[in-house]
Parts: sequence; structure tokens; C-alpha cells
Amino acid sequence: MRKLLPKTTRLKSRKDISFIFLKGKSVFVHPIKVNYSINTDEKSVQLVFGISVSKRNFSKAVDRNRIKRLLRESIRLNKSELEIELNTKNIKIKCMFAYIGKQMPDFALINEKIILTLRQLKTINEPSS
Repeated sequence: MRKLLPKTTRLKSRKDISFIFLKGKSVFVHPIKVNYSINTDEKSVQLVFGISVSKRNFSKAVDRNRIKRLLRESIRLNKSELEIELNTKNIKIKCMFAYIGKQMPDFALINEKIILTLRQLKTINEPSS
């Protein structure tokens, strides 16, 4: 399976982002918090996500952008397992990954924590209607 990150997997809508934070559920593996909601849109892909890093903890944009790049790369490398699981359950989710740590991370730490959060996201069940 090719490990791509097309534009269709990026969460950009302010409306969707605010809905996720207001009414969604969350998963937490320090220093990464994931807020998510089940997606009802039939045309979208299995996993749509956005990334956020606090300006309070990292005042320099260079540092925030580096952390976002590390998170995006780690998600790109490890999301295929989650997408397969979501596909078998016929679930589509939208989620926001937020880095809430206070120190600049390295890729090994980010990758380890992303794998743990994606494993927790695999346990999502379809909402009862």
C-alpha cells in the first residue's frame, strides 16, 4: 500500500473543527490529544484529520511548523492500519491531533505516541443510531 497524504485527508473547515472540539470525543496519549467525531458524509475518505500546536507553548512559528511536520509524517506512515480497520467497520472519522507538550519532541517520540493513539482510535465502534 502506498503511503500518501492527499489533500482530501486534510481537515480544513472551521465548522468541522469547531464541531469536533464541541461535540466530539477524545483520546489522550501524552503529549498528543486527539479529538474526533464520526463522519456521516458518504463521499469522504476514511480518515480526515487536522493538526494543531499551541502558540502558548511554542511562540516561534518555526517550532510549531516543525512539530506539525513531524506529526503529519508520522500519521502518514502509520495511518494505513487504522484506515483498514475503519474500512472493515464501515466508519469514517474526522479528527484533530493536538500536540500539548512543552518541549520540542524528536521524531522517535512522536512516532511512538502516534502509533499508540492510532491503536486507540482503532477501537472506535459505530455510533448507536
